[in-house]
Amino acid sequence: MVDVEFLTSVPIFASLKEEQLQSLPGKLQPRSYQRGEVIFHEDDPADRMHIIARAGGRFPSPPTPGGNGT
Repeated sequence: MVDVEFLTSVPIFASLKEEQLQSLPGKLQPRSYQRGEVIFHEDDPADRMHIIARAGGRFPSPPTPGGNGT
């Protein structure tokens, strides 16, 4: 289970009130992934939010405006 203390360290949640933070852990699902496993692809539908707590993988940079067809 995700704890409230961890959530306060995540910038997007830092401004929430204590009662709002307390309601979140039961709605979150911690997951672990194996080295080399793809978590999501750039074109996947945005139907969930991922919070990376510990990372040892590679995160590709977003395309720059005017490059790569954008």
